[in-house]
Amino acid sequence: KGRIGSEIDFGIKVAHEELDITDPISIKSALDKYSPSAVLNLASLDLNTSHANPILANNVNVFGVYNLILETEKRNLPLILISSGAVFNGDITRVFTEQDTPNPVNIYGQTKHIAEIILSQMRENYLIIRTGWLFGGKSGATGFSKFINNSIDLSKRNESITATSYQVGSPTYMPDFISKLKELIESDKRGLYHVVNEGGASAVDIASYIIKMQNSSSQLNNISTPNVNPTTPKRSPSEALKSESIQMRSWQDALSSYINS
Repeated sequence: KGRIGSEIDFGIKVAHEELDITDPISIKSALDKYSPSAVLNLASLDLNTSHANPILANNVNVFGVYNLILETEKRNLPLILISSGAVFNGDITRVFTEQDTPNPVNIYGQTKHIAEIILSQMRENYLIIRTGWLFGGKSGATGFSKFINNSIDLSKRNESITATSYQVGSPTYMPDFISKLKELIESDKRGLYHVVNEGGASAVDIASYIIKMQNSSSQLNNISTPNVNPTTPKRSPSEALKSESIQMRSWQDALSSYINS
């Protein structure tokens, strides 16, 4: 029922009510019932929730994955984990490949990195997929997708848009991500892959492109310095990813497809 799960059009989708990854008995019961050929874990606490509740973040993002590792190992089932560019830390010019060493700066990134380590050390039959700032799709506008939708709406009305330039990431179109995810699973890929649309961008870059695409006269207000707030998670200036083995279209092409749709 989550952001990615609601977009997936393959496999047996099991809701949290039936499968709680923090409960080993629940995992065993679900795998006994459905007898899957692989397990894709989409249960995860997000950045802000992890920051607000580190204990719960560790229970879900780390120990939940550990529970899945133990049960899938017994059955020799591939385990697929979705991870994030938040496992990295670097200046705004950095773009991270699969070979770069993670150094997360917030609870969310730390829990995702620990889960990656545990999975890669305990299982050979695994697939870890890191992705970027997901947008688009049918499941509604939340998070980064909400920013893009709001920017499109404001540009259509020629109203001003406020965006930040102090962080870059990898804007990634949800349908492109789902298509590549399905391809990697069906081709029995193993190891670690970055699955993002090509190119890094700040929110200012994205809003500027939207204004250009819409032939809008919207004014763009650039917030270049972060508002340091101890109640919000610290973030790396760059969460931009690229892959050494996977090629996807540029985020500009993907965003154009989304706008035109």
